[in-house]
Amino acid sequence: MAVSHQHQAIPPVDAPVVARNRSAVWGVALLAAVLVLAPAILTTVRAGAGPFESLQRSYPGFAVAVLTATGQSVASAAAMVTLGALLTLLFFRDARGRKEDRLSDVFELKILKMGAAVWASAAGAMVLFTALDNNGQPFTQLQSPLAFRFLWEASSYPKAWTLTCLAALTVFFVGLIVERWSGLLIALWATVLGVLAPIVVGQILVGPNHDLGSDAGVYQ
Repeated sequence: MAVSHQHQAIPPVDAPVVARNRSAVWGVALLAAVLVLAPAILTTVRAGAGPFESLQRSYPGFAVAVLTATGQSVASAAAMVTLGALLTLLFFRDARGRKEDRLSDVFELKILKMGAAVWASAAGAMVLFTALDNNGQPFTQLQSPLAFRFLWEASSYPKAWTLTCLAALTVFFVGLIVERWSGLLIALWATVLGVLAPIVVGQILVGPNHDLGSDAGVYQ
């Protein structure tokens, strides 16, 4: 007795559609920007020349002080995003089988490159800002041909931010060419070096007139 088998066509399963609310995305981005920038700007405006006078340094002016605080906040936030993307790619990425050791164009890699690019840009700006801020000089001082070289050599902070900028650029270029997860170890080493550079040159001793530096070292 012949048995007939009826095969029913299986309807194709459509890929899930991810709906993105652009208004919500921009709202979150705006909120993040406010949380990063507002405290630094408001604190600098409110403090004025007081912190500089307490350290017996001349006030570099409103523009230099605010831009330095803003650049510090942006660089710190970008470094945090860069480090988070690196840790996710190295330790928390869901990859199995033969593709486990390879990196495709995953979302975390895009975040890594974006964060490193912003970090490098902010660190490069901080080289200029800290050269002026730590020496108590306004932007008009840069009209002299050799002024920046003198200001860069007179303080440790511009040198530290130069190292941070180079480290962030290293992370960015590694993100462009990396194919395996092991290549990210170079980026991780550079990130740690770049994050620590502006901290270790600061005054973090304990004693009179050292409280500000100690607090900054602990928080960072």
